Amino acid sequence: MIHDETGRCRALARALDGWAAREGMRPDDAAAREELRAREGVRWVAVERGYWHAPRRSARTLKLRLDAWAAQAGLVARSESGPDGTLTATLAFPDGRAFAALRSRRQCFAAIVIDDLGFSMATAHRVVALPCKLTCAIIPMTPHARAVAGLAAAHGKEVFIHMPMSSPFKVPDVPEYSLMLRVGMPPEAVRDCFAKAFENIPNAVGVNNHEGSLATEDPALMAEVMAALKPRNVVFLDSGTTENTVAWMAARDGGLRWMRRNVFLDAAPRSPEATEAEFDRLIMLARRRGGALAIGHHQFPTTLAMLERKIPIAQREGVEFVFATALAHAPGEPVAATP
Repeated sequence: MIHDETGRCRALARALDGWAAREGMRPDDAAAREELRAREGVRWVAVERGYWHAPRRSARTLKLRLDAWAAQAGLVARSESGPDGTLTATLAFPDGRAFAALRSRRQCFAAIVIDDLGFSMATAHRVVALPCKLTCAIIPMTPHARAVAGLAAAHGKEVFIHMPMSSPFKVPDVPEYSLMLRVGMPPEAVRDCFAKAFENIPNAVGVNNHEGSLATEDPALMAEVMAALKPRNVVFLDSGTTENTVAWMAARDGGLRWMRRNVFLDAAPRSPEATEAEFDRLIMLARRRGGALAIGHHQFPTTLAMLERKIPIAQREGVEFVFATALAHAPGEPVAATP
């Protein structure tokens, strides 16, 4: 007769997940594993759980809290905190028949959004080859918009609509500006522009503004933008093209998940040194805050060359690259990361 402990193992894992959630830890799906095992008439599940904890949260404090919770729950805990901010632990029932292993690392998430895609398949191929999770922001109605969206999805990248919005600069009469959102637009025109954009790029899960230093300063237009986007259940990224932007606030107050850009990688695109310095600033902010978001552009060779070289280095140093949506604030959340 087989003594089946799989149910207790999974119950222990659920209890551990509940404790981690109450402590504000995020699951690290890449480090979560379950393996069915059997030996000497006993069947059980070897459960491993991975989490991220906030950068200012001490692993030693978490260890003390985990030990206290385990004792209260009648579990046996063996835990150890490391100087690098890691916490490792094994939890078991007193009879030792069911156990779970935990490993938590200090959170350090970096998101990179590459803007202005849709004009060139050659650079799009180079972007999707970058060795990390990445968000591709595609201008609708560009010659290769639909093809780039499909290419990005095929390579496991995230897709945003990079929506043209009015700025002080003269707008050329080209197809990609036919959907530009302008101050004073009636609500039905805003909805129509987004309907055409999502028809062109149907797999988009978010929107950020292309240019738009006039549009994003206008509360009325931004309210209409968020009203048009809310039924689509997408996120809004404020690219931060003007210090006076109200776009992120309109998204927050309009019930959308939202985020703000922290770093422009290529504000000085002709300077490899400046581009590299901005990437380093992204990583510094990610370590300090737990997460930070940068925008770069595919058309600048210095940007792509720098990312090809620097991303693997950052990964080896413990930085986790995530999609932009992973850093989104909840609707109404009164938190704003300052650029």
